[in-house]
Amino acid sequence: MNFVNMNRCKTVFFLLFLVSSFEVLAQNDLLSGLYFSSHEVIQDKRTSLNLTPRGNLKFSDHFTLEFEASFRKGDGYYGYIFRILGDDATNIDLVSNLASTTSNFWLVYKEQTLLSFKWEQLPGTGYDQWVKIKFDLDIPDSRVSLSINDVKQESAIPESINTHLFDVIFGALHHQDFVSVDVCPMSLKNVKLYKDGTLFRDWKLSEHFNDKVYDEIKHAEAWVSNPIWIIDRHIKWKKVKELQVDGLIGSTHDTRNGRIFFLNDKEIYCVNIDSFGVDTIPYLEGKPYDDKLARQIIYNEYFDQLWSFDFDTEAINIFNFETRTWSESSDKTVESLYAHHNKLISPIDSSLITIGGYGHYIYSSVVHHYNRLSRSWEKFDRKDQIGPRYLSGADVISDEKALVFGGYGSQTGHQELSPRFYYDLFSFDLNEYTFEKIGTLPTPETPFVPIETLVYDKNQNCFYTLIYNNMQHNTHLRLVRFNMDDGEYVVFNDSIPYNFLDIESWTSLFLDEKRSELITYITTGSKVEIFSIAHPPKLQQEILQKAGKKISVTYLFLGFLILFLSAGFVLIVWKRKRRRTPFFYDVPVVSNYTELIHIPEQNKPASIYLLGNFKVIDSEGNDITGSFAPTTSQLFLLLLMNTIKKGKGTTSQELKNILWFDKDDNSARNNRNVYINKLRLILKSFEEIKIINDDGCQAIQGLDLIFCDFVRVQSLINLLKTNPVFNRQVLVELVDLSLTGTLLPFAQFEWLESYQTEYTNILIDTMLQYKNHIEVKKDLILLLKMADVILLHDNIDEDAITMKCYALFYMGHKKQALDVFNKFSTDYETLLAAKTKLTFEDLIKLSQ
Repeated sequence: MNFVNMNRCKTVFFLLFLVSSFEVLAQNDLLSGLYFSSHEVIQDKRTSLNLTPRGNLKFSDHFTLEFEASFRKGDGYYGYIFRILGDDATNIDLVSNLASTTSNFWLVYKEQTLLSFKWEQLPGTGYDQWVKIKFDLDIPDSRVSLSINDVKQESAIPESINTHLFDVIFGALHHQDFVSVDVCPMSLKNVKLYKDGTLFRDWKLSEHFNDKVYDEIKHAEAWVSNPIWIIDRHIKWKKVKELQVDGLIGSTHDTRNGRIFFLNDKEIYCVNIDSFGVDTIPYLEGKPYDDKLARQIIYNEYFDQLWSFDFDTEAINIFNFETRTWSESSDKTVESLYAHHNKLISPIDSSLITIGGYGHYIYSSVVHHYNRLSRSWEKFDRKDQIGPRYLSGADVISDEKALVFGGYGSQTGHQELSPRFYYDLFSFDLNEYTFEKIGTLPTPETPFVPIETLVYDKNQNCFYTLIYNNMQHNTHLRLVRFNMDDGEYVVFNDSIPYNFLDIESWTSLFLDEKRSELITYITTGSKVEIFSIAHPPKLQQEILQKAGKKISVTYLFLGFLILFLSAGFVLIVWKRKRRRTPFFYDVPVVSNYTELIHIPEQNKPASIYLLGNFKVIDSEGNDITGSFAPTTSQLFLLLLMNTIKKGKGTTSQELKNILWFDKDDNSARNNRNVYINKLRLILKSFEEIKIINDDGCQAIQGLDLIFCDFVRVQSLINLLKTNPVFNRQVLVELVDLSLTGTLLPFAQFEWLESYQTEYTNILIDTMLQYKNHIEVKKDLILLLKMADVILLHDNIDEDAITMKCYALFYMGHKKQALDVFNKFSTDYETLLAAKTKLTFEDLIKLSQ
């Protein structure tokens, strides 16, 4: 297989595949369901699923509601599962108290309990198991039935039901007559509605479209507030564990039993993947070889042992879990010649094999094999077969073969002589210790190396790994799938921040088949982080649900594009021969344009918050806001705001005019030096930022390496305004971030007012610019939030109150909409001494 040749014709076929993949996407191997946030979050953040957002449904004489639910232990066990509301003020509720010793589920009609169940009555039920629930309503006979895992109860309703119109809502409910925020801690999937035994709505709750989900029959939409889609675990990395291991020597993992080991010279920290709990195993005798630079430790699954090795020592140092002892104890520390090598356990003889590495300015192509019988190292230099390198990825794929991919090195092995990135793939023979080249990927525009491990999937004949740019300290790990059949590769959307240093940073990846998750663990110094993503990983667009069966403009465009590309196939092939293949832009990833511009992630520890309460978090995650006295606080904000706005700092004269205007030049200079030194001491706990003198100006360097909410908002506004394609995701993030507060509301500095006014104006203009966009108008929750952003800055803005009342009114919260308008009218008259010309009736009409 030749990776380059296979990529020449992939453009046309990929587009065809992309369109069809939206239509035919296998779901049986994916997680699904909607996770309901419950008592673990504040009331405003709890989840609601409204099956009737456009108005109540008209049911016939008999209707059925079926769904699957999984219940979990949490901070609270009481809450509503569903509420069925008739237009005659009828309510039928399924309520839970999962921890009760009497009843755990009960069906309520108005204020009367009709049916109840206890856990022990229900076979095959319990926490974290999918339970089948079926509710039936017979309207003419005024009877209901409820079955949980086929255990059924029936009851008469004490009065006649005089309606066939109902709303159906799961979880939190905000209705003008019924309000409830007690949400059962649960997840739901496969929600179905039947009329007279005929299925007419079927929401899988798997694929979704932002805050909406469509049923499989009529594409009827259901609305979700505060959703956590379980399928999103296939597209997003989740941090599952963080710990500190002082004096970390090495790390390795046991794929079969789901264990990750982190070692120092005193004990082993063993993380169990089932619970991510940590067991410490102190050494009773001996200790591993201490070579922190090379991390020469591996788990041998054939003997259930940890092997610590040193290329200059014949004896493998073996840890026995039963006796908790090492076979050797040596204080010798030698700088390895083979740092960042690949290490494998051979299935042929359970022996250790290492490949390549780096040390003393030399890249290696040496294969080491530890012969267990002779207790000695065998050494094979394969420079004639594979270029000397380190930072490659490897994995055993069969009893006799392994894969080795990529890396960084040079043809001569000397660091000073034309070092380069490698994008080649080799088959490695575990019997002969020889390499055979499979192919080479086109050189990407953004360079990368893989981590030390590949994860091979024999069913799909592909392998996964994480890639990053080793030329940068602040980089990102991105998951990639390489297909062996055609040389195609896919870069997945989500990424993990990664601070790479040759001697400090290590990362590994493995598949936990029991949990169907890819697990990666990252060590930086003594800091350990573990992340997981559901397997198989998916691109974000693969889990987005179409709104209907009509062919969208996008699909028509892609169809014409495919025809055009097919007609010009020869021309495309010819042109592709003459150019390099870009990495993140020409691979099969439909990324939104936010990914094309680097914006620091909000989950970075080092952060400065200027919206709402002023807060400063240092590189270790410590809140150091209290370290700022009034003068150092104002000095810091002045330098910060000028650096952000002008791209450079503040002159000495500006500092004197603002902070020390009452002092002479000499005294002002002394004060400036004293307080800048104080500020430097406060910021010493930041690795990323520092105060510099830039051509006579005091500026803050490194702001692009940390998260700042004010900078993020400005970047998002610029993305919206400069890109011709509307991106809802960018607007949603902008709105959510803006709702945290105004710019430094408690800082009463005259110089700051111009910044605050400018920020308010541009933010309001942006909200108003997009309020009439079709994607915003049909997303009432987003429209409501946009109105709240404006009202946060101007509580009598007529456009904002129109947006807010419109959203509330058509969400069904008519009384709340009227209350909001009445309060606006009162505030308007109080502030302006005049009555508003808007009326509630005209406002609703105007907003349509």
